[in-house]
Amino acid sequence: MGIWELYAEVYDSINLWLPYRKMLEAVIDELPVSSGGSVLDAGCGTGNLCRRLREKNRWAEIVGIDFSPAMLEKAGQKLKNANIRLLRMDLNQPLGFPGGRFDYLVSINTLYALDDPARALKEFHRVLKRGGRLVVVNPVSDIRPVSFNRRMGFDKDRIDSLGTVLDISLAVLINMVIYLRSRFNRYHFLSEADFREVLGRIGFNTVDFRYVPEDQSIIVIATK
Repeated sequence: MGIWELYAEVYDSINLWLPYRKMLEAVIDELPVSSGGSVLDAGCGTGNLCRRLREKNRWAEIVGIDFSPAMLEKAGQKLKNANIRLLRMDLNQPLGFPGGRFDYLVSINTLYALDDPARALKEFHRVLKRGGRLVVVNPVSDIRPVSFNRRMGFDKDRIDSLGTVLDISLAVLINMVIYLRSRFNRYHFLSEADFREVLGRIGFNTVDFRYVPEDQSIIVIATK
């Protein structure tokens, strides 16, 4: 079992992490999708953002893509009656959509794990409509996972079983592994300057930044 398949088994325990929920709401605020609008969740995982998008907008077209069958299986169970299209796609490869397909494209904590983030961002630019908005969440380049996990806070009222505690513990351990791999350049934790350079070179116009609670992740907002 690979790391992402293992993560899929416990991923939804991060819904108990209060800063994670605040991050989702911060991303939602950057996605004012109209009823006739379309949004692509690139690296949708188990569908947490897709579900929140549907709760906010009943009629928008929402498409979620992910490479992990285990993640997509969890998302499919969660979004069974939500009228959200889920597809298996590898973000390391060209996306199976025509150019100018989506009004919004969002990617949460996925870019860092790709082989070539710049190549993926170029594909994101291609499938966005002119004037479309890109919203990317990525760990900051100087993340401090130990202090983060100690201070992040949990929704204690929902931790009601030993199984939940074990799931949370495993999720924290997986995040520690991700951090350690990043120290050996296994993953790409980009800085503001990195994003500005890459997005400008690709052709995005406006680039702005927000930081989520504890300043552990950066939200990048750009327009085509």
